[in-house]
Amino acid sequence: METRSLGLIETWGLTAAIEAADAGAKAANVDVLGTVSARAGLITVGFSGDVGAVKAAVNAAEAAAKKVGKVVSVHVIPRPNDQLKAMLERRIFATPQPAPEIVPEPAPVPVPTPAPAPQDPTPEPPPPEAPTTPTPEEVPPTPEPQAVLPPLAEPEAPPAALPPMAKPAMPKAAPRNPAPPSKPRPRRGKKS
Repeated sequence: METRSLGLIETWGLTAAIEAADAGAKAANVDVLGTVSARAGLITVGFSGDVGAVKAAVNAAEAAAKKVGKVVSVHVIPRPNDQLKAMLERRIFATPQPAPEIVPEPAPVPVPTPAPAPQDPTPEPPPPEAPTTPTPEEVPPTPEPQAVLPPLAEPEAPPAALPPMAKPAMPKAAPRNPAPPSKPRPRRGKKS
């Protein structure tokens, strides 16, 4: 990033910052470096380019941002030091990394199918006959197995009745705090 001149405008709120960036970019041949957000809604927009173009862009951005919001401060640095340039590139107005280019996968190439083999003039012999299954009259009947079931068990007797449960003794509730004995109220007025 070759920063010849640096212009900054700090606004209060995103709407004013976007308006400032738009107006500054349209007013002069400058590059909008981006925005930096601070606490309490302060947003700084940065411009870079020739000194005259940056001054014109910052002035136009200030006028436009004042119409829609509040401008906190405006500053132009005509020739920033190389160390400041490095700081701006790394931390403040970091240039976003370009998104990796997505290359679509090539379409699969169809594999040609081999041509069928030429037909022989001699026909193939028929396949050998499969063995025939015997008819039901030829198969001797198989005896059916007899199922052996275990004898049925007698149902168990129901359990003996349980003794009735004794009710637990409930502790007696403590009496509420009785109201303190009332004292006679002193009478107002005549004293006797």
